[in-house]
Amino acid sequence: MEGRRHLVVEAGTGVGKSLAYLLPAILHAHEQGRKALVSTHTIHLQEQLFHKDIPLAEKLLPFEFKTALLKGRQNYVCPHRLGKAMAHAGELFVSSEQAELQRIWQWMQKTTDGTLSDFDAEPDRKVWSQVCSEPHVCTSKTCGGNVKCFINRRGSG
Repeated sequence: MEGRRHLVVEAGTGVGKSLAYLLPAILHAHEQGRKALVSTHTIHLQEQLFHKDIPLAEKLLPFEFKTALLKGRQNYVCPHRLGKAMAHAGELFVSSEQAELQRIWQWMQKTTDGTLSDFDAEPDRKVWSQVCSEPHVCTSKTCGGNVKCFINRRGSG
């Protein structure tokens, strides 16, 4: 990190790759008075880092640090888009997709964060793409007054 060079590490599952980059990143950020950013390709790894590896790093390091979990917009359901999709399900989706849409609707009634990571079984990508948050649709103007709008309240919790 000090040399600002790339590092590629390959190893088997469970050997500690996450801690191998997390600990130096946190130490370097702390020493430099800066922030460290870790981007993952999968939600599974993101959840592992945030709920398992970072808490372990907090126990191992002799100083405190703050963390935040940021999820991409398309990880959030849009209640506005989902409502429209439900209203026009017969026109937009085949029967199996309609069943998936209904499953997403039922899930939205009980989810606390409105993200894909809150699903037991991830929804069909084609159906999800029609109901997830999109920048041109999900704005504070169109969804800000909706108390179920997860994307516009994510920073306020």
